[in-house]
Amino acid sequence: GDEVNNNDGKLVLSFAKTMLHMIVDMHEKDVVHFDLKPEHFILSTRREEEGTKYAITLIDFGECAVYDGSDKVKGTSRARGTEIYHAPEMLLIDETKIRRTLLEPHNDEDDNSNAAVVDGKKCDCYALGVALCELFFNNSPNRHAYEESGFLGMLNTVAGDENAYSKMLRDDILAPNASSLQRRPLFEENVANWLLQTLLVRDPRKRASARDALEMFSEVMRNNNKWCHGM
Repeated sequence: GDEVNNNDGKLVLSFAKTMLHMIVDMHEKDVVHFDLKPEHFILSTRREEEGTKYAITLIDFGECAVYDGSDKVKGTSRARGTEIYHAPEMLLIDETKIRRTLLEPHNDEDDNSNAAVVDGKKCDCYALGVALCELFFNNSPNRHAYEESGFLGMLNTVAGDENAYSKMLRDDILAPNASSLQRRPLFEENVANWLLQTLLVRDPRKRASARDALEMFSEVMRNNNKWCHGM
């Protein structure tokens, strides 16, 4: 009953916090993954006397990039990773002259090409936000729009109005899960707000870094004592 659901909730929160810590550590080593998604976080378990222990491993660094201190922009000029987890600026990476407002600021005098350079760390953060949305709610506006309307539908959802994106998360992802809302009422709304205010922000200049998102997540969880007690 309630005890099982509480334990499940604390476990999911613990997984999310571990995933955030992993991306913080990776980014502070100047490594960008470029293909973060649930399938690349591998969960393993082992039985011990005090109970089951869990470990998460991040895999598939085939698209990753490592930068030294001389690189000013830790980014990419081509689309990388999996479309459903692409940040808005990654989806629009070849349309820099048309959709300038979604891109990191840069000097036009130094820009001799039509290709955008987007911040890889900020793209990782957005992809992590989509992955965590699916972890908590079993779906995301990105995946929902893609499955309903294909790539163009997802593009309009992700790169369009932020209020419409928020509405889709609440109306199409949270609302149908009435039973889930009853099981997880203490953190579901808080987690949705946290995602929308940190990782799932349309403008990369306003999107939180992994460390800032982790700090805000920890604060949200501290305010949810019932779910976080003992974490």
